Amino acid sequence: MVHWYIITPCLRSFPRLAACVRSVADQAGEGLCIHHHVQDGGSADGSVAWLARWQQEHATTPNYRFTYASTPDRGMYDALNQAWAQMPETATFTAHLNADEQYLPGALQQVSEAFAHRPAIDILETTHIACDRENRYHCHRRPVQPHAFSSRMTAELTTCTTFWRASAFRRLGLRFDLRYRIIEDLPFMHAVVASGIAIATCPRLFTSAYTVTGRNMGWTPAGWRELRDYNASQPLINRLLYPFSKRWVNLRRRLVDCLCPPPRELCLYHGDADSRKCERIEHPTCIWRLNRND
Repeated sequence: MVHWYIITPCLRSFPRLAACVRSVADQAGEGLCIHHHVQDGGSADGSVAWLARWQQEHATTPNYRFTYASTPDRGMYDALNQAWAQMPETATFTAHLNADEQYLPGALQQVSEAFAHRPAIDILETTHIACDRENRYHCHRRPVQPHAFSSRMTAELTTCTTFWRASAFRRLGLRFDLRYRIIEDLPFMHAVVASGIAIATCPRLFTSAYTVTGRNMGWTPAGWRELRDYNASQPLINRLLYPFSKRWVNLRRRLVDCLCPPPRELCLYHGDADSRKCERIEHPTCIWRLNRND
């Protein structure tokens, strides 16, 4: 039996949280046990009541365990640290999925099989789809093999498509640094890459959907300020080469996309609906067309 431990931090995220939770729950199946833990920061928007009801309704669902906690924290990264501290010893793999993100059908089964074929790999990076606030397809983003130099200032690993072998996560022992409340993904992922841990990409595998709601914290003035401060603290050579590094990473994404089949269908949960809604992708593209006002 393969055991997954998935964690989701949230604060006032309903109803997108409901769609996220459902997308994790339907991953459970024969040979695949899912433990999904939601770490809420003390929401008062109906999220906690929904989480309690969901936990009660699924207390006996085969191969699926759902837990949650709702306590004040020092931000999303503190919530993630708290949730990962509770990872059970039985976990085979682990991952982090935000409340405005979803797993695509069969994602964790496919990732489990990919890990089985690559026993020396500690982290698997896959492809995600970017959607607008109505869950409509806009583009997809292929993974690229990260590099210790370029990952310092360019996001080469995306949290919703980064899957860990639990033993490697425990061995590395990294946690989020709470100096940054919004952009800590970037220095955290750089530390992961710089550690030398074995990372592989699987660009043909679509596992996750990321929603640009217009309220994403990374695209707020506070997020831009944190990113500016972080960039200013980096070595001069990194700052000078940052524009070229970013373009090089995007070019590599496009080159990888040329070698892979495009997505043809997108199946997502909408709000508190019980089933996924599927739409055909008419014009697949790897070019990012969304902006912070979408």
